[in-house]
Amino acid sequence: ADGTYSVVSSFRGDQAGVGTVVGVVVNGSVVFNSSVTAKGQTVPYVTTVSLKAGNTVVFSVGPGSGSQNTGLSATITGPPTVTSGVQVLPQLAFGGGWYTALYFTNITSTPVSFTVSFIGDDGNPLTIPTLGASSMTVNLAARGTALTEIPNVGPLVQGYVSAALPAGITGYGVFRQSVPGVNDQEAVVPLSRSTATTST
Repeated sequence: ADGTYSVVSSFRGDQAGVGTVVGVVVNGSVVFNSSVTAKGQTVPYVTTVSLKAGNTVVFSVGPGSGSQNTGLSATITGPPTVTSGVQVLPQLAFGGGWYTALYFTNITSTPVSFTVSFIGDDGNPLTIPTLGASSMTVNLAARGTALTEIPNVGPLVQGYVSAALPAGITGYGVFRQSVPGVNDQEAVVPLSRSTATTST
């Protein structure tokens, strides 16, 4: 999967007279090279690398001026597992004192695009006046955030939001109620799976 990986490795001389070249190659580019010249000697290499699906990490030994029996210890730890799927903001309200904002964040290192749909309580597409449409395309840069505001204009309109979020995209809604003579109140609600029956 695309993401940032941790590489913790160590080469070790495993025979008398060892004398060899060691290295690490990431996707065809040499990122580390050194030598092992004594039995029991360890040569560590620790780093983080940005990889895309299908990239490779190669640990290489030899040739050199002596014997080549060399041990290797290596651990590669990948990015958190993220899954894609339809998520919903189960309540959308604007007008009549209500405002809703939608925030989406890309936690991956790859730009993404996806569609967000607005649906009325009757199950039909709901046109958002400020957008002039019942859906929109969100374009997120790598590790970027996008904000869409649906202002408090006109009479109260209610519905919900549905989005087929790619892996690595998180989202939430912010509701604000404005009542004359009272401080505005806000609540933050995360998007939830379309199959969820409860949400905190």
